Amino acid sequence: MLSIRLDGRPKKVKGTAATITELLALLSLSPQEALVRVDGKIRPEAFPLGGKNKIEVIRVVFGG
Repeated sequence: MLSIRLDGRPKKVKGTAATITELLALLSLSPQEALVRVDGKIRPEAFPLGGKNKIEVIRVVFGG
């Protein structure tokens, strides 16, 4: 189980994710819908995740 922050709120995610792409899939989000900060820096989708990373997912709001 992963402990992350989603839109500023703590969240537990069932499952494991080796990359940001896998994490977003567990959250049912596409890479176009969210930015992911790992240890304070925005990272690309292929970035590997470790057990000690501080992970924050920020949903992007867009529209016209």
